Amino acid sequence: MRARLHDPHGPIALRGYPWYLGAVLALLVATFGEFAGELRGLLAISGAMLFNLPVLLPRLGPRNVEVVLGAGYVDVKRAGVRRQRIRARDVTGASTALLGSKIVLSLARKGRKDIPIALELESLDEVKAIRDALGVGHDGFGTVLWPSALRSTEGQDTVFSASAFVLNAVSFALVVGSLFEGDSTTPWLVLTLMGSVGATILALLLRLSSRKEVSSYVAMRADGLHVYHLGRWQVLPYNRIASIDEHHDGLMLMLHGNAPYLVHAKARSFFARGLSKAERQIVIAQVTSAAQRAQGRGTPKPETETRIDVLKRNGETPHAWFSRLDVTAQTMLSGGYRGGSNLSEQDLWTLVEDHDADLELRTGAARVLVRARPENQARVDTLLAAIRDEGDQRRVRVALDPDLDAAGREFEELEQRQMAAQMRR
Repeated sequence: MRARLHDPHGPIALRGYPWYLGAVLALLVATFGEFAGELRGLLAISGAMLFNLPVLLPRLGPRNVEVVLGAGYVDVKRAGVRRQRIRARDVTGASTALLGSKIVLSLARKGRKDIPIALELESLDEVKAIRDALGVGHDGFGTVLWPSALRSTEGQDTVFSASAFVLNAVSFALVVGSLFEGDSTTPWLVLTLMGSVGATILALLLRLSSRKEVSSYVAMRADGLHVYHLGRWQVLPYNRIASIDEHHDGLMLMLHGNAPYLVHAKARSFFARGLSKAERQIVIAQVTSAAQRAQGRGTPKPETETRIDVLKRNGETPHAWFSRLDVTAQTMLSGGYRGGSNLSEQDLWTLVEDHDADLELRTGAARVLVRARPENQARVDTLLAAIRDEGDQRRVRVALDPDLDAAGREFEELEQRQMAAQMRR
């Protein structure tokens, strides 16, 4: 399927670590390698330039991409340097909203504290397919956070890093010029190198001094919209939010009772800082949708229409539970579960596809579906591959084993290991 990708920072290969690694390697080779003085100098200057480069990388604009779904992952293709795989176990937060005529899915991931990526899609069916691949329920989950302003020293850090980079580039040019023309550029070279070293040290000191400083942010969590700015933190329940719009200083929330609330959000700069207009629109759409859901105006979540309590374990041993589920599957297959107060196959699929549902109920529904119709195995496996906890996923897969005795025995062993691990914590 086609989608529009918002990922201003790109994957980790475009951010700090690879550049820093290249800088260290260049400096090590320059220090310990057997090279002529000029070549050694070029390597050292190149390392210094790589060290300052990450801060200066520009943000990346939206791009049309291709999305390919897998069992427990989503591949983003035809995205250039932003080609990536999004795994279910790496997703820490998700939220869906209507954005004009499109639907936008925002995803927060492990190891990425910057702006969450967003996918603009054409239909709810496409959104649901991606949510199923990533194990995201109807109402989303976790925390989706947008940094809304710079830390106090980030602007100065950028200025010093840019100055160091430019001075290093001048030094590089001076050394290359001396190689080809044989002119002495030592005084100018010394001055530019001293300037770049000083600017780099100042940038490093600023970064270190701000490490413990929390930058302003706006975050969506289950209990409401969390807003932090200049040491002030507040939670605004979604049912209190009447509307949200752009403001020249950020985002203006209107709370019920005509109470305005300003969320400070720095506008985009050339560098990867602040929120662009498109990203502000995504935040507005996400908060608006969350407020509508909290106030009963969103798309209702699919619910089962018949009794599902027969799927519960109710304190039974795994063997007894699986045996009862198998009887339920056989009864359903023979047509005994078609009454209005009994289980239906559609209700079982609704449960298995509900990533927010109780895991025990999902496990029971999955076993009944597979035991009633073995051809359901592939579809069930695809849905269960999106379970983020590896231990939970392993237990569900064991519960689908058609060998009743083996499934009961292994499931019980897994439970005992889990209990032992919890007691050791």
